[in-house]
Amino acid sequence: PLNPATSSPFVPILQSPHEFLLTRRMTDTNLNLFPLAPVRVRLGWSRVVNEGNVFSSIHEGTDSLLFQPTLNTQDTYTIGASLRFIPRTSINYDQFYTYFKGDNTAALATPAQESLFGIPGFFLPGGLPVSLGLPFNTVAGQPCLAPLVGGFVNPACNGNLFYSRVGRQRNSYPTEQLTVQSNYFKRVDFSARFTYSDAEADNPAFSDIFNGLITRTRARNVNYSGSSIAKRINIGGDFGITVRLSDRLRLIDNFRYDQFRIPTGWNYLTNTLVGATLLTAPNTFDPATCPPPFTAATCPQHIAGSPPDVSNEFFNQFLRQETNLNTVELEYDFTRHFSGYIGYRYAKRDITTRDQTVELETFFPTLPNRGDCTGLPLDANGVCQTSTLDQGGDFVPINTHSALLGFSARPSEKLRFSFDTEQMYADNTFTRIMPRHMQIYKGRIRVKPADWWSAGGAVNIRENRNDTADINNKQHNRSFAFNTVLAPAEGKWGLDLSYDYNDIFSQTNICFVATPVPATALSCGAPFLSSLSTYTELTHNASGSIYLKPVRRVTAAVGYTITSSTGDTLILNPNAPTGPLSFNYHLPTASLAIEISKNLLYKTGWNFYDYNEKSDPGPTLPRDFRGNVFTISLRYSM
Repeated sequence: PLNPATSSPFVPILQSPHEFLLTRRMTDTNLNLFPLAPVRVRLGWSRVVNEGNVFSSIHEGTDSLLFQPTLNTQDTYTIGASLRFIPRTSINYDQFYTYFKGDNTAALATPAQESLFGIPGFFLPGGLPVSLGLPFNTVAGQPCLAPLVGGFVNPACNGNLFYSRVGRQRNSYPTEQLTVQSNYFKRVDFSARFTYSDAEADNPAFSDIFNGLITRTRARNVNYSGSSIAKRINIGGDFGITVRLSDRLRLIDNFRYDQFRIPTGWNYLTNTLVGATLLTAPNTFDPATCPPPFTAATCPQHIAGSPPDVSNEFFNQFLRQETNLNTVELEYDFTRHFSGYIGYRYAKRDITTRDQTVELETFFPTLPNRGDCTGLPLDANGVCQTSTLDQGGDFVPINTHSALLGFSARPSEKLRFSFDTEQMYADNTFTRIMPRHMQIYKGRIRVKPADWWSAGGAVNIRENRNDTADINNKQHNRSFAFNTVLAPAEGKWGLDLSYDYNDIFSQTNICFVATPVPATALSCGAPFLSSLSTYTELTHNASGSIYLKPVRRVTAAVGYTITSSTGDTLILNPNAPTGPLSFNYHLPTASLAIEISKNLLYKTGWNFYDYNEKSDPGPTLPRDFRGNVFTISLRYSM
C-alpha cells in the first residue's frame, strides 16, 4: 500500500511480502534419578524445529521478492548432579550444551509466487521474465522513471533476473554451572554460583549471487562469497552471604562478577561485472580483448560510480565487557511487625571495543581511476590495485554508586505494606539513552478484609536522567497496579480482578537529515540537523476471570483482558506507518477441566485475540487482526 496511485504502472502490494509459513515442533524429555539419595542426577534433552517457507526481500537496485525455504533446528542437552553429603548444604553441577543448525536458502521468487502478492508478471523484449521488485513509485524513480516501454520492461531499468543465497550456519553453546547453598553455620547463610561458556557461531561457506542491473553502479552480475566465525567467552559468578549479628540485626553482602568477550572474523570476496542494460552481456576484463586505450566494445563498461571489480575484505571486531557489582545491606527488625534496611551498591563496568577492516581492491578498465583508486598509478595492463585500512577502538569505564533504603510493616495479619528506593549516580555512559542519574521507588500494600477476600496495590516508578548538554535525555516509567481476589471457603467459585496503568516517556537529542529543513531544526554538523525526539505511551490494562466448580470433578473458567494504549513519537519519514502506539487488544478466554479419574485429567481451552490500531490512517491503514486458539490436553499422573 505504500506504492502511490501516481505510479505508472500502479502496483499496490496488498499483502505482507515478508510473511512466513512455519511449522514448529517441540520436544522435551527430562529424567531425574535418585531424587532422595545423597547424589541426585538430572538428565534432559529438548529440540525445537522451525520448518517451512518464508518470503523476504533483497535490496539490489530494486527490492525484489525472495522465497526462502527455512529449516532451523536447536537441540539442548542437560546433565546435572546434586550432592547432599554435608548437612544443610546443597552442591549442584550442571552442564548445558545447545547446538543450532540453520539450513536456509533464498532465491528470487517466481512470477507465480509474485502474483500471490499482487505483482504482475514483467518480461523483457524477447520474453525473458524479470523482477522489478516491490516498490513502485515511478515519479520518484522506483524502480525507474519509465519501467515499461511498449508493454515490455525497459532494459535500462533496475531489475533482477536471478538471485541465490546459500549459507550453512552452525552455532554451539556449551555452558558449565556450579552452585552451592548452605546454612551449615548457625549464624551464617551463603550461596555461590559460577558459570563458564564458550560459544561459537560458524558460517564456513557463504554464497550470494545476483544477476540483474543496478543502474547507479551498472553492476550486472555480483558474486559474494566468504566465511565468518564469532566466539563468545563468558565467565560469571555470584556470591552472597548473610550474617545474623544478633536476633534483630543482619548484614547481607552480594557480589556479582560478569565478563564476556566476543572476537569475530569475516573474509569476504566480491566479484562484480558491469553492463549498460539488462540485455547487455557483461564483459570480463582480458588484456587480449581490451587493449589500450581501453575503448573496445569488449571492455567492461564502467561508470564513475561502479564498484571495484574484485574486492577482498577482512573484518576483525572485538567486544569485551567486564562488570563487578557489590551490594551491602544492613537489615534491622525494630519490632516483630516492622523492619527496615539501608544499603550501598557499587558497580564498575569496563567496555572495550576494537575493529579493523582491510580491503584489497582491483579496478579494471575502463575508468580504472575511480573510487579508492582515484589518482593512483596503473600497471601495464591499465589495472589499478590498492588497499585500505580502517581501524579503531574505544575503552569506556563506567562507575556507578547507589544508595538503597527500604522498610516493610505488618501491623496485623490482615495488612502489610513495604517501600523500597534506589538512588543511583554514574560517572559515564556508553550509549545516549543510558542514565547518569536514576531513581527507583517501589511501594506495595496487601489487605485481607476476610479469609476469602484479599486485595493489593503496587506502585513502581523509575526516573532516568542524562542532562549532558548535547544529549538532554529524560525518561520515566511509572506504573500503578491494583488487584483483588475473592475465593469463598466452599470452593464453588472464585473471582480475580486486576488493573494496571503504565506511563512511559522518553526524550533525547538526535541528529537527522531532512528535506526540506524544518523551521525549528538546528544544525549538528552539515548535512545533519538536531532536534528533540520524544516518545510517550499511556497504557491501561484490565482483566477479570471467574471460575466455577458446579461438581467436584468439573471446573469451568471464563476471563477477559483488555489493553488500551495511546501514544505519540517523532516520525521523520512521512511514509512511515504510525505503528502500534495507539491500539486496543482484546483477549477473552474460556476453559473446562474434567477429572475423569483420580489419575486422569482432561482440559480444553479457548483464546480469542483481537488487535486493532486506533491511529489515524497514514500511508497505510491501521492494522486489524484477530485469531482463535483452541487447546486440548490430557494429563496422566501416577
